[in-house]
Amino acid sequence: MSDLSTPKGAYDELANIQLVDCREQYEWDAGYIPGALHVPRSYLESRFEGVEADRSGRAQPRMLGLAEALGVLRAGAVQMSASAEAALDLFVEQTVGALLGMAIMTAFEVGRDAGIPAEALVMEMYMSGEMEVVFRSFREAGFFRSSEDHGPTAVFGGMTRTLEMDREAMMASFRAILEDIKTGGFARRFQDEAKNGYPLLEMAKAMMHGDSPMTDAEARLRLLSGSPGLGSEQSDKA
Repeated sequence: MSDLSTPKGAYDELANIQLVDCREQYEWDAGYIPGALHVPRSYLESRFEGVEADRSGRAQPRMLGLAEALGVLRAGAVQMSASAEAALDLFVEQTVGALLGMAIMTAFEVGRDAGIPAEALVMEMYMSGEMEVVFRSFREAGFFRSSEDHGPTAVFGGMTRTLEMDREAMMASFRAILEDIKTGGFARRFQDEAKNGYPLLEMAKAMMHGDSPMTDAEARLRLLSGSPGLGSEQSDKA
């Protein structure tokens, strides 16, 4: 048997090992390595207590060798345990993700009640592609330094409203969420959700696929543009 801790050894043994693909379904649908076993990370996260079982005692060097052979380590890697990575992923989803989602839905409702066209709201918030540029700037320039790309009005407004927020209450909430994840509280509730037939997930699916003013506004914009999606290029031409 080849040495699986080396790129060549891992590549030579691809036919003799079981590769587990932990990406989500949409990522798997976009392409996968033939012969890989698909086990979505969201499934593993609900059972992360057993993810790190190292039956051979050589799991880490084997996985690193395989990853290097496949070329996925060219940009480097951050070493974390499976439980720590799962906790990080859940933490960001349940804090930054939840807060961003609620902010978009609330801003849409408040703006629409004030008479702002629904199409203008979804265009401004995300369908123009402007937010994608902002997040790319976070990655390329840095979170704080990317603010140099914005005008003084945007910086002043952002700073003013940020200082008005209850930062201590937000920190307390985020700490409680992280503690709940790390102590297994969230995992237990998710397991209960599964035993009960996923009622909350069914509610989420109904929101995803049901009618709503926001979804209707998105559909009208796509119809007007003749494109399934709008970006900054399309919006500039409109």
